[in-house]
Amino acid sequence: MESTLKGSHSSRPQLIAKSPTSDKTLITGGSVSRPGVSGRVRWAIGCLGTVQLVSGLAMSVLGVLCSAYGLAMSRLGAGVSGGLVALLAGLVGLTAAFLPTAVYFTLYLALCLVSLLVNTLVLVLTLLAVVRDAQIDVHLLSPDQVSPKNFIFKEKYCVPGK
Repeated sequence: MESTLKGSHSSRPQLIAKSPTSDKTLITGGSVSRPGVSGRVRWAIGCLGTVQLVSGLAMSVLGVLCSAYGLAMSRLGAGVSGGLVALLAGLVGLTAAFLPTAVYFTLYLALCLVSLLVNTLVLVLTLLAVVRDAQIDVHLLSPDQVSPKNFIFKEKYCVPGK
């Protein structure tokens, strides 16, 4: 009976686990990469980081311009702050693409979530400002008041003359 047990054990392959001898990175094809981080992931993070960097810069510049022209609700600084958060997330994304470590990936993902929340708030405030700027008082006029000589033009609104 012992011989049959030994025979059944010997037919199974023996698995031997060995720990690695060093912490060096794997060098494949002349480029240095970390285990578990593919080139496609690094390329995608680099592209997303670049898009965030450019859009954050554009948001900041447009936020400053809106504040300079005194548009509604521009003094809140939502465009500038949202742009700076997106700019920071883009910089960390590019850093994570070129220096692939777990710390940079985690920081990039956290900043992407913060950027998403802040920019959603910026979008809501911008839509409120657009609606506020677009509100114009519309008065119904009788047909005898429609001729152009009966109107006085004040700023950008046309009001009936007296």
